[in-house]
Amino acid sequence: MTAPRTTWFLLHAAGAGPGSLKPLAQRLLASGCRVERPTITHPYPGICPINAAADALVDAARSLGTSARIFGHSMGGLVAIAAVLRGARPRELVLYEPIVHAALDPTDPEDANALRPDTEMLERLTDAVRTGDLARGAEAFVDSMGAGTWATLPAPAQEQLARQAPALAELARAVARYRVDVGALARTAVEVRLLRGSRSPSFTRTIARRLAQALPSAALIDVEYAHHMAPAIQATLIAPLLEMSMEATRPPTGRPA
Repeated sequence: MTAPRTTWFLLHAAGAGPGSLKPLAQRLLASGCRVERPTITHPYPGICPINAAADALVDAARSLGTSARIFGHSMGGLVAIAAVLRGARPRELVLYEPIVHAALDPTDPEDANALRPDTEMLERLTDAVRTGDLARGAEAFVDSMGAGTWATLPAPAQEQLARQAPALAELARAVARYRVDVGALARTAVEVRLLRGSRSPSFTRTIARRLAQALPSAALIDVEYAHHMAPAIQATLIAPLLEMSMEATRPPTGRPA
């Protein structure tokens, strides 16, 4: 019997959208996979966007069983974790620098130092939205993952992100407040791989390391030359790691001699 074709669910970062993962999707499609790129948005007041996206992912992956694999980037990584905690059971969970505040202990000096830039970003973003200076808010959000990044963006991209600033503030607050039971994640026995860029901020690198420490069976992989937005703009660094995971679990072909 032919094994079902692998389906990758690719979950994007806040402010990036599913289109940001198109280059990664194209690599996976070329290797024979199916690819789904759900959109993560703030649905409407009173609804947690993380839970809403996670529940939609649980429903989408349910019929696929272990032919489903989930890749989550940044906020998308948090959604992927939430989906597993809410019942999804993919063959594998690959997380690129998931934003999981619950992995950090604010009373630990190292964790508190790593967390500080994100806390300051959220304060600046919230204040900018309140005063109507949307471009300043979007700049704070973008530069939190790499100082000076905002200045390198073309004007149309800056304008689009500025328009999204109120929604970005809502998503950022939802992510910061979201509680994750890491112990429960470990007990699901879902295979987890954590990826982090060698050029990424301390905030996201520290989260990945803390999650790896809390998940004894998880692999932690440092991606050389990659930064936080690597899945979107350095797909050639990330795609081989996803393709490699499929090779490692692909059943042998042919008959034994």
